[in-house]
This record gives sequence, C-alpha cells and structure tokens, in this order.
Amino acid sequence: MSKAFPWYTARGDDGTTGLLGAGRVPKHHPQPEAFGAVDEAGSMIGFARALIDDREINGLLVQVQRHCYVLMAELAATPDAQAKFRQIGSEQVAWLANLTDQDDGFSAAPLPDHRTEDAQGTTLGAVGAMGSFAKNLSGIRA
Repeated sequence: MSKAFPWYTARGDDGTTGLLGAGRVPKHHPQPEAFGAVDEAGSMIGFARALIDDREINGLLVQVQRHCYVLMAELAATPDAQAKFRQIGSEQVAWLANLTDQDDGFSAAPLPDHRTEDAQGTTLGAVGAMGSFAKNLSGIRA
C-alpha cells in the first residue's frame, strides 16, 4: 500500500505564506488575500458546473476555471518570478467580458430549485449567479 500525500507541511505555522519564487509574505498580506479570493471563485465555478447539465455552458465554465488557475499563479508570484507566470492579458479579460455580456450567457441554463438575486435585484439561476460573479471578477483585472 502506498503512503498518501500529506495535507500538512509538518513545519508549523509562522504566520507566513510561500509564494511562487523565492519569498514569503504574512498571511494577512493583500497577495494571499487576492489569490485566495480567486481560488474561492474557482471553487464556486466548480460548484456551478456540478449543478448544470448544459455541455456548452459547462465547457465555458471550465475555461473560466482554467483562467482562474492561471490568474492565481500570477497573483502568487514574487516580483522576480512574475514574468514567468504572466499569461492573463487583455484577450482573456475581453473574452470573459464578452461572454458575460451576452443576453443568453450564463443565465441560459435555468435551475428552478437554485434561485438567487444579483445586486440589481434580478432573479438568477445558480449559473446566472456565477455569470454575475464572473462579470464582477473580470472588473478586477480590467
């Protein structure tokens, strides 16, 4: 039987978080807050994917998740390592903005048992809520 990969480091917690590259920052630093927020967004997108059967929308959400993974790497890089991880550009931001601006975008997959309202009071299915969230997220990088 092979030994499972541990989910802990066994080094204790010194209140810092390692970055991509040589460096650490305090856990309360804006950098881990930023890549943590994008990680949560990716998790929510995964949750939305689990709720829908629409292959086209699911495929679009996979692309958004992949962009989130890349963005997390960019946000987690030290200044010296940033060039190595820089991949998100205006093309990806424009793609997401265009996707979320479509009339039939994420809200095209109705989920009658999972309803919520966005900031403007519009009733959305779970996927529509994720689309609204993605639209807000795209404004962070614009």
